[in-house]
Amino acid sequence: MLRSLVGSEMCIRDRYQRRVRGSAFIFIYIILILNMFFFFFVFLTISHRMIGLLYFLLAVMCGFVGYIYSLFIRLELSLSGCGILFGDYQFYNVIITSHGLVMIFAFIMPVVLGGFANYFTPYMCGFPDMIFPRLNNMSFWLFFLGVLFVLCGFISEEGMGVG
Repeated sequence: MLRSLVGSEMCIRDRYQRRVRGSAFIFIYIILILNMFFFFFVFLTISHRMIGLLYFLLAVMCGFVGYIYSLFIRLELSLSGCGILFGDYQFYNVIITSHGLVMIFAFIMPVVLGGFANYFTPYMCGFPDMIFPRLNNMSFWLFFLGVLFVLCGFISEEGMGVG
């Protein structure tokens, strides 16, 4: 009698573990499918609307980075003496330069030329899509790499401080 109870408990536990393992595999499979969908839908898209939205989203993120740079500039100018940059004038020049580059070339121009032009121009002209959509997508990803290089230039040792 005792042995049969232990055997039935083991059988129930094995079934439960198999069910949990099976649901874990299903969960991993769903995550992989969603990642593939995201990859093809975002990274390899040829829709002008999606590319326009990607330009808008990246430009908004770059706008926040530029805003943080402007806060550093304002904090440095509001405090007399050393300030928050501890008297490092080169770093102050780097912040000013990178703030200008990010706000003009990574916020204003992508919103106007990348976002609005990609999203609204085909609708206003009555076209179903932009011409050369893969080239349009490649231009967005090259813009993304350019933004990363500008932000990495801020992090480097001396930076791009021309004031």
